[in-house]
Amino acid sequence: MIGPRGRDLIRKAEGLRLDAYVCPAGKPTIGYGHTRGVCLGTSIVEAEAERLLHEDLAEAEATVDQHVIVPLTESMRDALASFVFNLGRGKFRISTMLRRLNEGKYELVPHELERWIYGRKDGALVEMPGLMARRKAEAALFLADGIPTKEA
Repeated sequence: MIGPRGRDLIRKAEGLRLDAYVCPAGKPTIGYGHTRGVCLGTSIVEAEAERLLHEDLAEAEATVDQHVIVPLTESMRDALASFVFNLGRGKFRISTMLRRLNEGKYELVPHELERWIYGRKDGALVEMPGLMARRKAEAALFLADGIPTKEA
């Protein structure tokens, strides 16, 4: 289960919206960034937003657990789950970040996270301030508990 620091990061980065809206990626979204099955014009209550967040986080955590083969601290797992929650399983699976991490190059992950700051605006790929802030927070969380040591 994702820890409180990870949940706080995601809640802050996503914000809570009880009425469906179109996110910067062009997808109908509600609650804390939930997109599956959302129709514009839909409204939910905060308890439903929490339930959807719990389901979405479980999927993000499962993706991290399935694809990361090196030991992780809780803060590392939380940071990666936030990344997957935001960008999706597919982008995580093909990322250079995952490849570097699975090579044991933990120290490269913060830099790799901070490369994922672009979104589309008026058809152009631009740096998104919200993504920049989120990636910095994820990078800081990734390193918060230090790097696991190799056990003999």
